[in-house]
Amino acid sequence: MGMRSRKRVLYWHIYKNRISDRLLTKKVKSSYINGWREIESELMPLFGNNFSAAWHWLNTPASALNNNRPIDLVTAGQIEIVRDHLVRLEYGVYT
Repeated sequence: MGMRSRKRVLYWHIYKNRISDRLLTKKVKSSYINGWREIESELMPLFGNNFSAAWHWLNTPASALNNNRPIDLVTAGQIEIVRDHLVRLEYGVYT
């Protein structure tokens, strides 16, 4: 099994186990886990329940968020800005 396949299987298990703290704490900070839990219900349907795509989006700077990473805004307590951005992405409103 290649590295890419192992990573895909790992992400699948993490999502199916409702993001087990034991698996994620090795990869990310605990504040990121709490941020993930706050917006998981809005984020996962938008990305078709694809954990790796959703996690990648959270950790990539977004120009609509002044080139901030969404996970940084969530952990800083600005979750409403990220939720608003998710709604805009879902409905295709970019202005």
